[in-house]
Amino acid sequence: PTSETYRERIWDHAAGWLVVRESGGEVTDIHGRPFDFGQGRGLERNQGVVASAGGTLHAEVLGAVARALNL
Repeated sequence: PTSETYRERIWDHAAGWLVVRESGGEVTDIHGRPFDFGQGRGLERNQGVVASAGGTLHAEVLGAVARALNL
């Protein structure tokens, strides 16, 4: 982010989300919530991006992110 008012936009992540999902991977925010592309231009209901090959690996990555960020 370049400023306090910076917000992620759906076009920043839609293509990458699709590629990961179509290849069998999983994409969520840092809290494990799926991306909510239905709320207009912004991703206000999501924070950060975690992408992985899916399955238990995704849960492990989310756990590591939570520990690193003290969530």
